[in-house]
Amino acid sequence: MKSQTTTSLLANVAPLLFVLLWSTGFIGARYGLPHIEPFTFLSIRFVLVLILLGALTIMFRQPWLRQPVAYGHSAIVGVLLHSGYLGGVFFAIDGGMPAGLTALIVSLQPVLTALFSTVQSVDVG
Repeated sequence: MKSQTTTSLLANVAPLLFVLLWSTGFIGARYGLPHIEPFTFLSIRFVLVLILLGALTIMFRQPWLRQPVAYGHSAIVGVLLHSGYLGGVFFAIDGGMPAGLTALIVSLQPVLTALFSTVQSVDVG
């Protein structure tokens, strides 16, 4: 019974926590970047997130990855996503682009992905 309660609590809290953390990222970048280099700021942010999510994973007794190769895949995705995507966002904000405009541009990513996924590839062979 306790497991269902924990899972239910996590299912209700996770979306709210995600939206709160995601939306404050651009605000934090706007106010933090005048005082620190973008990639140092991201590194500090990642360490704090690692601690927070590690604690939540243990607290809610979530399962770890089962296959060792999954850790490598997760690491590659994490590096590409965070260094490429967030690194670009923080670099743009540090270069003077307004945080709101940056958020608007990167928020178009799912829409553009959906649009481009409907385009049929042309067979040139």
